[in-house]
Amino acid sequence: MELFDSRSASTLSATQVVEAYFSAFARGDIHDVITLLDDDVVWHIDGNLNVSTVGILQGPAQVKHWLESFPHNFQPREFTVAELIEHNDSVLALGRFRHTV
Repeated sequence: MELFDSRSASTLSATQVVEAYFSAFARGDIHDVITLLDDDVVWHIDGNLNVSTVGILQGPAQVKHWLESFPHNFQPREFTVAELIEHNDSVLALGRFRHTV
């Protein structure tokens, strides 16, 4: 069950989009996550280049592939969003995200 109508996703505030993203991600609902992304999405995942999930992803298809492989590469230990700070069209998410890789 979708928490939002993907046709109206463009009417959400930036904070609402981020909240919907984290909610969909926590549920493992890749469809909803991808629906929230712009066609020109670029993810830059920092870290040790020896880790298979580190690098730059461009476009929804690459992000979808990364999300599908996420459960095979990570075991969540803690995932808490403490605060979302919106400024103009940007949102900063503060929290704790710990995983075993």
